[in-house]
Amino acid sequence: MIDVIHNPVAGPKVVKRIDRVRAYLSARGLPFRIRETAAPGDAVVMAREAALAGADIVVAVGGDGTMNEVADGLAGSATRLAFVPHGTGNVFAREFSLPGSVEGCLDLLSSGKTISVRMAKANDRRFVLLASAGFDAEVVERMNSRQKNLLGIAAYVLSGARHLLRSQPTLWLEFPDRERIEAQAVIVARGKKYGGNVTIAPGGDITGETFHVIALLRKGRWSIAKFALDALRGKHVASRHVLIRESPSLFVRCPIPSACQVDGEYLGPLPVRFTVTDALLQVVVPAGFPPPAVPAMKNSKVCNVLFLCTGNSARSILAEALVGRLGEGRFRGYSAGSHPKGAVHPLALELLLSLGYPTEGYRSKGWEEFSRPGAPELDFVFTVCDDAAGETCPVWPGSPVTAHWGVPDPAAAEGDELTRRNAFRSTYRELENRIRLFCEGVSVPRNPL
Repeated sequence: MIDVIHNPVAGPKVVKRIDRVRAYLSARGLPFRIRETAAPGDAVVMAREAALAGADIVVAVGGDGTMNEVADGLAGSATRLAFVPHGTGNVFAREFSLPGSVEGCLDLLSSGKTISVRMAKANDRRFVLLASAGFDAEVVERMNSRQKNLLGIAAYVLSGARHLLRSQPTLWLEFPDRERIEAQAVIVARGKKYGGNVTIAPGGDITGETFHVIALLRKGRWSIAKFALDALRGKHVASRHVLIRESPSLFVRCPIPSACQVDGEYLGPLPVRFTVTDALLQVVVPAGFPPPAVPAMKNSKVCNVLFLCTGNSARSILAEALVGRLGEGRFRGYSAGSHPKGAVHPLALELLLSLGYPTEGYRSKGWEEFSRPGAPELDFVFTVCDDAAGETCPVWPGSPVTAHWGVPDPAAAEGDELTRRNAFRSTYRELENRIRLFCEGVSVPRNPL
């Protein structure tokens, strides 16, 4: 028996979509029953009843909110979830590359495959795709089904524009290592996608054991507006005002009332703790999901990347460490300075040590080391300070690709020790975003035979 659970208010023309589901299953002689939700939480109960009865498959028809409730009811069971999207954002459909038609989604019952996905949690509420706190969640809180059905994704845009006129509270984020960060808004993404087919977390993996935290660090309503525009164009990942970090958990609080949402549905007020659970959801997806990764090739080239700044004591040292970690063996990092200080800044080493990096071997050195005979052949050279970018560089072996990333110098920060440590963390986060984007965007060729 196949249980079909649908939300009658999940977008216009949902009745016609249910009729097509009924016709498809009837034509193939598949036993089924159609169950209609009447109130929030109904789909959780219906899905749980189906799982306890030993159902093989539950088909959810509706938006991401309906999917969320059905997934919550099926989590931890062997009953599989198949989804026919009919909502506003349809993030689930885009994340799992579902076909665009009712019939195409139902064809997956026979032609697709089943994968296991870990459920995440926001306090006691499970979710599959994403959650948020702050501005985005407050917009969701003010939405209703009638607005979404009439205007679709435009309802979010209009509601968001109105909400920008209000005062925006500041959030405090706490990571597992006890690092605390002040932010304007935060999104927690298990996969890559966000509403409107936006890729919010390019490195997200819905089948993994962590989520990606996307935090807007710059305060103010216009920063929120710019972040939204950058996200639509895929440019937010390179912004110095956006932190993107992988984590198994996150705690978010706010000194004044603010909101949290999960899978596009309002959850409640902050504080909230996000975690990834051990509860598995069985999901029916296309046979080709996920798109095949480029296999690692024998003799694949390891690219040498040199980071330059004036003193080679802070920024370039952090970048050297980051490219080694984020490059996952595809890149080898080096650093140098035009006028080296002679010693690595102690706060740079302290930060790297706190983040789990080995700190042996880092030293402040002149860039002439990399232009001498026998120096490593370079593939990329990045200047990370404006002074070094304006100087005449040596001739590098290997004819590398060169670029300039202007990053604030944390060693120049003034104030107490906490202020200086925060300056180093801020520079680290900006470099982390840039280098992650670089590593994900570069295809490493094979060595020539």
